[in-house]
Amino acid sequence: MAAPDDNVATTQPAGDAQTARTRRPLLQRIPIGGIVVSIVVMLLMGITVRDYGLTTDEPIYILNTHRFIDWTVDLFGQGPSVAFEKERLREGIYFARSDSKNLPATTLIAALGYVTVGQFDSAPAAYRWGNVIVFAITCGVVFQWIRRELSYGAAMIAVLALLGTPRLFANAHFLNIDTLVGCFWVLAAWALYYSRENWRWSIGFALFCGVGMMTKPTFWFALPWFCVWGLFYHRRELWRAAVCLATVTPLTALLLIPLWWSNPVGGFFDYIALLRQEENGWQIDAFYLGDVYQMTGMPPVPWHSVIVLPLVTTPIWILVLAAVGLVHWLRRERTSDLLGLWVGSSWVLPLIVMLPSTPAHDGVRLYRASFFFLALIAAYGFQTLSDRWLKRTDQSTDSTRLRWEWVAIAALAALAVWPLWRMHPGQLSYYNLAVGGLHGAAMPQEVSSLPGNFKRPQFEIDYWWAAMNEPAWAEMQQQLPQGAKLWVFPEHFGLERLQEWEDLRQDITIVGPDQAQYLLLYGRLGRLLDPRSGNLGRLFLEGQPLWELRIDGVRVAALFRM
Repeated sequence: MAAPDDNVATTQPAGDAQTARTRRPLLQRIPIGGIVVSIVVMLLMGITVRDYGLTTDEPIYILNTHRFIDWTVDLFGQGPSVAFEKERLREGIYFARSDSKNLPATTLIAALGYVTVGQFDSAPAAYRWGNVIVFAITCGVVFQWIRRELSYGAAMIAVLALLGTPRLFANAHFLNIDTLVGCFWVLAAWALYYSRENWRWSIGFALFCGVGMMTKPTFWFALPWFCVWGLFYHRRELWRAAVCLATVTPLTALLLIPLWWSNPVGGFFDYIALLRQEENGWQIDAFYLGDVYQMTGMPPVPWHSVIVLPLVTTPIWILVLAAVGLVHWLRRERTSDLLGLWVGSSWVLPLIVMLPSTPAHDGVRLYRASFFFLALIAAYGFQTLSDRWLKRTDQSTDSTRLRWEWVAIAALAALAVWPLWRMHPGQLSYYNLAVGGLHGAAMPQEVSSLPGNFKRPQFEIDYWWAAMNEPAWAEMQQQLPQGAKLWVFPEHFGLERLQEWEDLRQDITIVGPDQAQYLLLYGRLGRLLDPRSGNLGRLFLEGQPLWELRIDGVRVAALFRM
């Protein structure tokens, strides 16, 4: 028997009744949880962003950021006729060329972060805020997505896995490209998943793809995967997303690179030709299992590095949860479109890097985007374990689930925070207990495959100068007299910036090996153990320095007298 109120409700027009049932109050539609997570992550990273040194790639991005800001000033100050003059445009939009092959999204995001938040901060952190904000927003989106599809507890685990992957956590602080690739891949996947609902999601998906395309060519591999996923799971329901991908995405990408406005097709294919002909640009060292790869005259990195390195550089608790989620997906949920989207996205870049002669330097950096989706799969694994435990103990009430999840979250939070705290700011040197941590990875062992054999570590110690922060530079310089002549190896492309910021003394002269009085070595073993580097690797590993920087008891940088 219907209640009186129900009888009244049935007299409303069908459309109005449907609207009344589906439209929620404004406050309920605001993703409060995701916003809170984004703010907390941004505040956390705001505390730690100044703890990292200027990294290898940041100087060129900083230079391009200032070029773009100056060009924007000309655009609004002198007008389009001046700003869009051919040579001025090439000076200000300094992308997609032989000496700066990067695409513009990273610089544009850095510029936005710099003029809004960064101008109130010190360098180099001032230039990193754009990346920090994008990563924080991504964490909020991940929380909201997992909470909607799985549970509150699983959403917390997903965010913990993102923050608790030490190498991802460190990279998220830097002005770099690969973290942005992962962020926009996740954002695009999120919007694609809900694009069946309305045009707004479809347009959002296309916009994220357009910006992602202008981060780095590795993002381009996301687009065919999204198409395959759509054809497999929702062949007839994603027509809006397909229309937007074909129209809004290329227009968004083109909008970000004014250099191509007059010749978009030619500009794109000229860029492809540039990437194909710059073979020397791929000759970047990689150190793996005691050998140096990928330099001139040396073999490419073995394909199995793409399997081994994630297994030894990802915290074990994340690997276990992800394995549980993956096994459950294979056994029970292979028809799940959500899990299919996550698993496929986590595999795309590693499979590409496994191909012969594909670059694979800097550890797992080139397929960093995969670790975002590993966190999502780990959250699904947590949900699977939670459901099974509650089912077996016959305790399925909401209060019991909440207590169990909070205990598990607290324990996993401790596991996540400990390596970050212990190794800070050297998280790029993180290895898990499978190889004995960084100490085990850096333990010298016999290797016979290279000339001049001596005991050497099995894995790279560090590669990006991130641990050499302002306090480390200050301590090192205490060993240098006035007017010291210093040779830095491997090359640090930001030494002029460091002197400009007064992190490196002006009286110190940077010279080559022939004139040097002192030598500063950083633990990038791919360069130090290159046979062309002579005995620098042996000196770094076995020499007695005037000063050294250690992370978790392992030498990362050292100063020697020549």
